[in-house]
Amino acid sequence: MVKPIDPNPTHLPVPGPASDPGPRFLCKELPEKLGSVVTLDKDQARHATRVLRLSVGDPVQLIDGLGTVAHATLAATDAPTTCTVQSIEHAAAPTPRIELATAIPKGPRADAMVNDLAQLGTGVLLPLIAERSVVVPRDNKLDRFAKASAEAGKQSGNAWFMQIGDSLPFAEALHCDAELKLIADPDAEPIADLATRLNYASTARVLIGPEGGFTDGERSAACQAGFTPWRFSPHTLRIETAAVAAVAVLRAQA
Repeated sequence: MVKPIDPNPTHLPVPGPASDPGPRFLCKELPEKLGSVVTLDKDQARHATRVLRLSVGDPVQLIDGLGTVAHATLAATDAPTTCTVQSIEHAAAPTPRIELATAIPKGPRADAMVNDLAQLGTGVLLPLIAERSVVVPRDNKLDRFAKASAEAGKQSGNAWFMQIGDSLPFAEALHCDAELKLIADPDAEPIADLATRLNYASTARVLIGPEGGFTDGERSAACQAGFTPWRFSPHTLRIETAAVAAVAVLRAQA
């Protein structure tokens, strides 16, 4: 299950330093108290000391992927590698929250798709199992997707990491509380008032089909469930291209 995210954080932001904030490191549990000492895990510590060769006193950012960013300085480079928190920011979650239920392409195309979607600020990726789906990701692949999402979030500076949900049968993907529901359809028409619809939506769910597209029965069921057919490209796109393009269009319109 996907961990619920609070779209309205109650904490007031504390401005960070105006100078170079330094490289970002994942820290799943960040303290609220300034001056707290945070210990980096083994992988993050290795990256800080052996790859980046940071020194004591160097600025770093600690990010939890759920909207909190701590500006800190490196306090110790020996094991354990620690940082001292100087200031804390709480970023509001991107709105609308985009839930992308998409078929998964084969091989490295899937990893590239996850990276791009995370950089664009997708809220949650739901691997969609449609009638024509070929790839059904197992737990180890979902774990790899989660790690790739975190790395992309760190790289892009997105304080809210894309969450990875469990594989979702098509029929279950139709049941959601999203205010805006879209299903990719190359035979549909563009949505003229898309920006207006996005302004009134806190959550948008988009369905992207497998190679070969959705079946007539799936498209009919989606429409009955309140999904609007949506064409956002004049051409037929591959799965990963369609997924990334859909999120990019929504982010540009929001």
